[in-house]
Amino acid sequence: MKRILLFICVLMFAPIASRAQGPPKCMELKKVKIEGHVLRQMESTQAVLIFKVRNCEIIEERGQTSVIFESIPGLDVTVEDVVFRRQEGGNRVNEVRVTLKLTASPDLLIGETTLHGMLTYQAVRARIAAPTTVSLSIPLKVGLPLAKQPNQSNAFVNGLKIAGEVVVGIPLLLFMMVYCPISGQCPDC
Repeated sequence: MKRILLFICVLMFAPIASRAQGPPKCMELKKVKIEGHVLRQMESTQAVLIFKVRNCEIIEERGQTSVIFESIPGLDVTVEDVVFRRQEGGNRVNEVRVTLKLTASPDLLIGETTLHGMLTYQAVRARIAAPTTVSLSIPLKVGLPLAKQPNQSNAFVNGLKIAGEVVVGIPLLLFMMVYCPISGQCPDC
């Protein structure tokens, strides 16, 4: 009797448990490309987030698609572009690319961190458009700024070069002006 009651309970609650999982994900973050693979303090770099669209259609409107990120001290995140890509010969969007500009100040801690955010877009399921959200976790490596190359055109060194040319050139010119007419062996110009 207990087994029959248990079996009936499982049959009754199984559909509820499967609905609680929700529909399959419509868009999934597949790749993160960070220029140079490292974000350096006091520098900016570009990051491209590549999302694959599956199990639904999405509405291709930049005004309906938004990306927000949590605030991290020392990091400025700007969304530069949102691009919808279609399959060749198809009319369905199969990929969404979000281009970000990441700018790090000296306050950003060096090491590995994770940038959390949310992408909101319009998904169409069963001919009904509804706002859908994807949570984002983007790993970042933050490094020290690159050492600046010493400036090759130092004013003091340039002044020394000019002074050396003058100190050597004037006596040489005077010697040529006196020696050449006396000896008769002037170089041809």
